[in-house]
Amino acid sequence: MSRKRDREILVLGATGTIGSLVAKELEPINELIRLGSRSKPQYSENMEHFIVDVMTGKGLVDALAGIRKLFLITPDMMDQLGAELRIVEAAVKAGVEHIVKVSAFGAARQDYMIGCIHRSVELAIESSGATWTFLRPTAFMQNFSTYYLPSIKSAGVVRLPCRDTPVSFIDACDIATIAADSLVNPAYINQSYEMFGPEALSYSQAAQKLSKSIGMEIRYEAIGDAEYQNEMGISSAHRLLDLYRYYRSGHAMGEPFDMVAHKGRELRRFSDFAASNREVFV
Repeated sequence: MSRKRDREILVLGATGTIGSLVAKELEPINELIRLGSRSKPQYSENMEHFIVDVMTGKGLVDALAGIRKLFLITPDMMDQLGAELRIVEAAVKAGVEHIVKVSAFGAARQDYMIGCIHRSVELAIESSGATWTFLRPTAFMQNFSTYYLPSIKSAGVVRLPCRDTPVSFIDACDIATIAADSLVNPAYINQSYEMFGPEALSYSQAAQKLSKSIGMEIRYEAIGDAEYQNEMGISSAHRLLDLYRYYRSGHAMGEPFDMVAHKGRELRRFSDFAASNREVFV
C-alpha cells in the first residue's frame, strides 16, 4: 500500500488504556500509523512515535504533520476542554480530514460536567470542516484493573458513591475495536454512537463476578460524597462526584451497543473481562 504522506493516522494517548488498544488493532497497517504520547510505548517497534504532551500541546504540531486521520482521547485532567480544543485546532491547521473522538455517554444531553466538556469538543469538531466519529462509552470495565486496583489489592474493596445503581460497563477492547474501524472504514463518517455494555450491573454485582473469577473476595462499599472527596483529595474530585451523581440517576445503563451488526460478534461481558485479567488482581 503506497501513500504520498509518510503516515496517515495519528493515535494519541498511545500508552493509555484505549489508545494502546487502538494502536494494536491497527498494527497490521503499521506503516501508516503514528503514535503520540508522553513516553514511548513498548508494544510495537514498527510504528513511528512522537513525544506529545496533550496537557501543554508540546510536540503536537510535529506529530500532526502529514496526518489525515486523528484518534483523539485525553485523560481526565484539570483543563481537559482547553487541551482537546487546542488539539482540534492544531489538527485542522495541519489538514486532518477525519477525527475519531472518544467522548462520554449522554454527552449530547449536556446535563453533567464531563458530558458538557465532551460535547463542547464535539461541537468544535463538527464546525471544523473535518469529518468525525464520536464514540460515547459508559464506564470501562478496565476501571477495576486501573483506578480501583490499589484499593482492591490493599484491602479487597472498591469504595464509591454509587449506591447500588446498575451500570452498563463496557470493555475497553470493544471501544478500541470500533475506534480502529472508524479510522479506516468510511461507514462511520459523521456518526455518533452511545456505547453501553452488554449487561447492567451494580458495583456489588461486578465485585461478586470479579471475586468468583479471581478466587478472592472483592467487596463493594457504597460511601457518601463527602467521604469519597476526603479519600480522593484531588482537584478534579468535583467532576467525579458529579459523574457518580449521574450514575445514580440511572443514565449509566442503556441499550447495549450492537457489536454484532458492526463486527459480527457479541460484546465482551464482565465475566470475560475478569477472566482475561485475572493475573492483574492476584
